[in-house]
Amino acid sequence: MKEYCYDCNQMRKFIPVSREEEVNVRGELIAGTLDYLRCPVCGLEYITSHDTDPGIHAIYDEYRRRKGLPGPDEVRALREGMGLTQEEFVARAGLHPDSLRRYENGALIRDLDATIVKDLCLSIEVMH
Repeated sequence: MKEYCYDCNQMRKFIPVSREEEVNVRGELIAGTLDYLRCPVCGLEYITSHDTDPGIHAIYDEYRRRKGLPGPDEVRALREGMGLTQEEFVARAGLHPDSLRRYENGALIRDLDATIVKDLCLSIEVMH
């Protein structure tokens, strides 16, 4: 994969590298495997995108598990189970539309928003 190396100031064919690391997620260290791209000439490393790195997704999943937070699929399933569009859901829950989109795409849910979503889940369970 050719990328621009800012240390070499040239296009280089970067080498994919993976390694175990501990990542600080909201003050909690969680171990996982992260993917990097390394310049074969100078050794400069770039982390791959957090959006596409399966390692960071696994780390976020572990954080969610530890904290009892809903994951992207759970947030989406809740909304769809209510038969609501994203716009309708945020209006009902009091969330920001951008926040809901980020949560459904894998971002970590904020504690306050997690409480709102959990309360919605409980209210739906009580109604059924």
